[in-house]
Amino acid sequence: MKALSPEQLLKLWQKMSVHSLGKKAFSKILGQVIPYTGSISPLIEEWETGRCHVSIKDSRKVRNHLNCIHAIALANLGELSTGLAVTSILPEGGKIILKNLEIEYIKKAKGPIYAIAESGVLPSELGSENIEHKVSSKIFDQNKIHVCSAHAVWVVRK
Repeated sequence: MKALSPEQLLKLWQKMSVHSLGKKAFSKILGQVIPYTGSISPLIEEWETGRCHVSIKDSRKVRNHLNCIHAIALANLGELSTGLAVTSILPEGGKIILKNLEIEYIKKAKGPIYAIAESGVLPSELGSENIEHKVSSKIFDQNKIHVCSAHAVWVVRK
C-alpha cells in the first residue's frame, strides 16, 4: 500500500472512526502503510487535534522471554502515539521525522496496554520553518497503572 499524506490519514480516520468497525479497519490500514508499526497490531482508539489514544493487546508476538510485553513493543507504541498527536496538528503539506525517542520503563507491562499522547501545541504555533517538538506519551496497563513513558522529539517541517 502506498504512503498516505498526513491530511489523507486524518480524513480517512474522520470518515472511518464513526463506524463500529471503522477504528479497527483504519488501524489495519495504518499498519500496512507503516509496516513496523503494524507489527504490534495497534488499535487507534481516539485521534483528535493534538491528542492520540492507542492500544495494543497482549499477545505472543509482542511478548518477551520474561512473559511480559517487550520493551521495544512499548517503545513502538510510544512512538506511534506521539507521532499521531503531532501529525494531527501539522500545517497543510507538513511532514514530521523522529529525531529522538527516550523510553522510561517503570514496571512490567502485562495485559492490554494503552498509550495517551498529547502535543500541547496549537497548529498555529508550528510555523513554516523546521521546528523541534517534544511530545510525551504515558503508557498504562488495563488497571490504569503507569508502566512506561515515552518522550519523542519530532522535527516538523513544511
